[in-house]
Amino acid sequence: TTASKKYFYYACTTGVHKRKSGCEAKKFHRAADLEEWVWEKLCSILTDPEKLRAGLEEMIERERKAMTGDPVKDAARLKKRLQKRADTRSRYQQMAAEGLIDFEELRARLAEVECERTDTEAALGAVQGRTERLERLQRDRDTLLEEYSSLVPEELKRLPQEKRHRVYKIVRLVVTLSPEGDLEMQGDLIPPSLRKSETRQGSRLTRRPASKRSGGGANAA
Repeated sequence: TTASKKYFYYACTTGVHKRKSGCEAKKFHRAADLEEWVWEKLCSILTDPEKLRAGLEEMIERERKAMTGDPVKDAARLKKRLQKRADTRSRYQQMAAEGLIDFEELRARLAEVECERTDTEAALGAVQGRTERLERLQRDRDTLLEEYSSLVPEELKRLPQEKRHRVYKIVRLVVTLSPEGDLEMQGDLIPPSLRKSETRQGSRLTRRPASKRSGGGANAA
């Protein structure tokens, strides 16, 4: 940090004294250079409408195949099961009120019903979660196609960080930074050809900060 400006770097969060012997994670990597490299690679997909649409459809189809059974029918069946468990609970309580079973037996039966109810609610939540995930993917697909694929590269480069991060979240982008500064990208739309960087062979993206600068944090892609 200088008197007028802050400089941000990616660095290993493990302290120097806690690192294993021989650890090479000692460099500071300029956040601006690395983040621009990531965004440039992602823009090469966003500015190709056909490639983008194909990748989005593949992403949705992959999610759909991961869903077993019919989520609508599964949800209806599980809701019906929950209602039966509620009816059973009421029936046991009525039996206890009429003296047909004692309270010790009532407690045991209600515990069994509660266990079944908990398992059924968890299964219903999983089904609804998969359905919501698929619906969100479809909305995200429409957002990317409508808002971003029509932009030219120059416009994409000028997008503010918050809008870039919106795209990162949609494609579930994960970027791994090696100690040497090489990057590996993973995400729903990232083809194998873009997953591994060549920063050591190409232009140098990693630099040590000048002595007057201190390493800082930065928002990861």
